[in-house]
Amino acid sequence: MKLAQLLLLSGVSANMLTELEGTEPVPTAADVAASAGPAQKAFEATDEEIKKFMPLFRQEMRRYENLPRGNKLKRWFNRYMRNGTPHQVKEMNKKMFEKGGAFDTFAGKDGQMNLEEATKMNEAMRKGFSEHFQTEVPATPKDAFKRMYDVYDGMSEGDGFSKKDARRGGKIMNQVRRKVKNWKPQKENLQRFRKLFKAENELYDEMDDDSQTYKTWQKWLRGNDKPLREMQKVMFAKGGPWEKFAGDDGVMDFDEMMKMDAAVREGMAKKGLKVPKRNDKLMKEMFEAYDGLTPKSKGVSKWGARQGGRIFNYLRDKAITEDEEDFYYPMASYIWDKMDDLDDDNKQKKYFFEQYLGKPASDPINKKMMNAWLDAFGKYDDNKDHKLNRHEYMKMTREQEKEGEKIFGEGPEWTRGEKQFMYTMMDHVSEGRWNRWGKNNMRDGITKKDFRRVSRILRRDYEDIMESDSDSDSDSDSDDKKEEKAADKKEELFLF
Repeated sequence: MKLAQLLLLSGVSANMLTELEGTEPVPTAADVAASAGPAQKAFEATDEEIKKFMPLFRQEMRRYENLPRGNKLKRWFNRYMRNGTPHQVKEMNKKMFEKGGAFDTFAGKDGQMNLEEATKMNEAMRKGFSEHFQTEVPATPKDAFKRMYDVYDGMSEGDGFSKKDARRGGKIMNQVRRKVKNWKPQKENLQRFRKLFKAENELYDEMDDDSQTYKTWQKWLRGNDKPLREMQKVMFAKGGPWEKFAGDDGVMDFDEMMKMDAAVREGMAKKGLKVPKRNDKLMKEMFEAYDGLTPKSKGVSKWGARQGGRIFNYLRDKAITEDEEDFYYPMASYIWDKMDDLDDDNKQKKYFFEQYLGKPASDPINKKMMNAWLDAFGKYDDNKDHKLNRHEYMKMTREQEKEGEKIFGEGPEWTRGEKQFMYTMMDHVSEGRWNRWGKNNMRDGITKKDFRRVSRILRRDYEDIMESDSDSDSDSDSDDKKEEKAADKKEELFLF
């Protein structure tokens, strides 16, 4: 493992566990707080430290994400991002920083690790981790490793960094991890870029399915960032296209942005790649969205362009995918058929088709019903782990069916097997890319977020079912008319 990869983990500490012994009365929380003295202040990195370590973390994160799908090391990193490896991290810290451990071995007698010593430790650990994970840990390019070393070296005076510096660096990296994991765009920026994301999707959807540009876009939608990263690397390189069109101030105005867009499309066309042309209205909206990321300056900066890319990635990761729609279509079709089989005057059927599907999710009544379900969620969460396991879910459905019959009257009958099918399907949704670093990534219960997402997916599928039913009805009407005409013609021939 690379040096920065290990130091990235070195600040995580496990909670101290204590046992109460003897027959003395168990102290209350107030007694413990009073005897413990002043609470120890949680570690908090400075803004300057976060700024320096953020590029290092993103650099390492990209290296893991570029590993093949299913790679053991990649899966381990994703667990780390969810904070799912505290025991392993604690053991690694112990081996790293104990007396006579890895740090002391490579740092030498002075206890300060210089670049040469850090390089040797990095290679030794990379070899060990490759054997442990049974996969080759990618080597760090020399320039990237030097950047890591310089940041750690600058934490204290003197040549090299100490064990104390390394520990603090690990804590900073851990705080950066939480920032990256929980990062979310501001509401107003999210609204602006959501419109752009939708418009871009529509542009690429109109392209030929066999074109290379369309395929690249589809790969990006599925989470493959590598091609676009390579393009951005060229775009934002020193002396690259961005600096060429942005001018000496490094900030791009609308006219400069239009010129660069035209040049990029022309350059891609020479390589045989057709990029869809955006109209002036869309380009104006795009400029205003990127410009809004830096309100203190007019125009789009290089930082603003990169930040806009992160917002696009955020929207991409949270968007409902075609794979999800396909996966949950059988569930939607199953529910649809159950409701459709009820009598036409059935109140539950009327609510489902006329209110729930006939009006948007933002409708007051639909929102009220959704909030009522989410409020009831806590009632059945017996172990208070903020999710429903199978037994809790089955209990909830039994009682919710009774409540539904009181309000709407008799509804569809659901067998135990059908309810288990519903639970299994909803339990699976948390494995999607939208929740790759979420706490409930593994299939071990249904959270409120899971339920909301499944509801959104099912709405998409219901719309498809309605469209297909509408098409089949029109086809059926057309066939009936043809049959009638054919019958009339036969009758005419018969009479003749």
